[in-house]
Amino acid sequence: DVPGTSCTSHVPVSVLVESSAGSEPALAGPDRWPVRAVGRFVKPWDFDDVIAVLGAAPDHQATAALARATPCHLWIHDEAMLGVRFGANLQALEIARSVIVGSSDAADLVCRATDRRCPILVIAPTLGPADAADAISSWLTDVDDLDPSTIRRAGPAVASPDP
Repeated sequence: DVPGTSCTSHVPVSVLVESSAGSEPALAGPDRWPVRAVGRFVKPWDFDDVIAVLGAAPDHQATAALARATPCHLWIHDEAMLGVRFGANLQALEIARSVIVGSSDAADLVCRATDRRCPILVIAPTLGPADAADAISSWLTDVDDLDPSTIRRAGPAVASPDP
């Protein structure tokens, strides 16, 4: 299950957490590892998919390093990463399996940032957690068979008009 959601699909999730924000190591446990453990204690191929969630906060350093070294899905949740600050993470974009962003403008920026195309999922910010989890789960199932120039948009369900 995806923590904090009422997702109908039951997919086991391993969480790789940042540990650079504080002086204490990240709490490890079943299905919870520090990001820096990837490559040393857990291998990328131990997982079906690795999603690196990148933001502009300084405590995303280990995740950004993982994304630059391991082909994974990039979830760029802070559009500032696509502007001036994304330059340092261009290597991550060059090897990404796919990119997940929050707007069509961000998808356009990703397309312009590199000559290499990879599939892009646009998740509307108004999409609830369960719907976002379902959209991402479906995306991960389909992404390897998609054309590299695919841009899929996942938005909130549109209510049908009352008769």
